[in-house]
Amino acid sequence: MVRVVGIDFDGTIADTLPLCIEAFRLALAPVCGRMLSDEEITEGFGMDEEGIARRLAPNRWREVVDGYLRHYEILHPQYSGVIDGMEDVLKTVKNFGAKLVLITGKAKASADISLKKFGIIKYFDAFEFGSPVKNRKAEAIAAALARYKISPAEMVYIGDVPSDVEAARANRVRCLSAAYAKTAQAELLELSNPGNVFYGVGGLKAELVKILKPRA
Repeated sequence: MVRVVGIDFDGTIADTLPLCIEAFRLALAPVCGRMLSDEEITEGFGMDEEGIARRLAPNRWREVVDGYLRHYEILHPQYSGVIDGMEDVLKTVKNFGAKLVLITGKAKASADISLKKFGIIKYFDAFEFGSPVKNRKAEAIAAALARYKISPAEMVYIGDVPSDVEAARANRVRCLSAAYAKTAQAELLELSNPGNVFYGVGGLKAELVKILKPRA
């Protein structure tokens, strides 16, 4: 039975990817002299904000990160929200007595903004943030396994992109793929994680109820 649930943030708990893209676009415009496309910005997703800024503006990346965080916070109420039903999913995990670990590519600064604005930081037992040099989710999942001294069969990871599946698989952990956000790429998830793709939050919750270890 599952004792630890790792979960991604952007596109899994909250519909924040459009916010991330727009905050980067506004932060990069005065540095690059133009508005970058979604594709130019998202190419570096997987790294944290510093890593993305270093790739797009290597000589002025600190300025970009500062601008990103400023725009991210200002635009937060307009662009983002917890996906309907996801707070109930977090509550369900805690009601079963399982540990809940946020495993995100975000840096701590932006994650803190969202967690506090949404009022959901209270549900998490541990946090694993991103890296400026690479996607470190596989390492983060391994860290969660080590922290709680559990086997891979006692953990699941919930994420919304194929790289989340790969990170979980590298640790022999089952990945539950979230395909319910507007930004989800369901076809790619089906190819990478057949049988584990959830198109509604209700289905994800039902699966967790089936596999979580009952509270002693």
